[in-house]
Amino acid sequence: MDIKINQNRFIHSYLICPRYKKNKISLLRLSYYHSISYGTTFVNMSKQPIFSDALLANSLKTIAQKVLDGERISPKECLELYQFGEVDLLGYLAHHIKTKRHGNKVFFNRNFHIEPTNVCVFSCAFCAYSRLYKNREDGWELSEDQMMHIIKSYDDKKVTEVHIVGGVHPKLTLEFFAGLMRKIKAHRPDLH
Repeated sequence: MDIKINQNRFIHSYLICPRYKKNKISLLRLSYYHSISYGTTFVNMSKQPIFSDALLANSLKTIAQKVLDGERISPKECLELYQFGEVDLLGYLAHHIKTKRHGNKVFFNRNFHIEPTNVCVFSCAFCAYSRLYKNREDGWELSEDQMMHIIKSYDDKKVTEVHIVGGVHPKLTLEFFAGLMRKIKAHRPDLH
């Protein structure tokens, strides 16, 4: 058996997420016992998952076993996985379901991006391109017509998805985006 574990990935996870500190052993054990791939990091073993780690909550073990047995989980269990499930456990469960449904096939979107605005009410440290709302004259704001022009420029291309992402602008409300989605679907129903 050839086992390759990229320990830098675990160290990185351990450093950036406080929840990993208490579950570091659990993460390594899960990665050892399961077939998980992240980029060039592979752990390939044919053993069934073992959820016996004392650091993994019993409720998560029960939920994980339900997923592996093909049982539907409840909204409450979904919320628990979202709030307390570590990324390796979630990745493994997702990979298990994907493999069960589609084997080794992988599906991709062909998408394009529309950025309606870089004007934002937040000043997130990781964002390099936004302009604060109070300085909005330094940014851009696309109109609905401009965004539809971008959509139409992809009419002859084999795209499956439009990805709309940008700043949080107080004038671009949920109603605005719902109307935009209706126009996009009316123009091109095949786009997600």
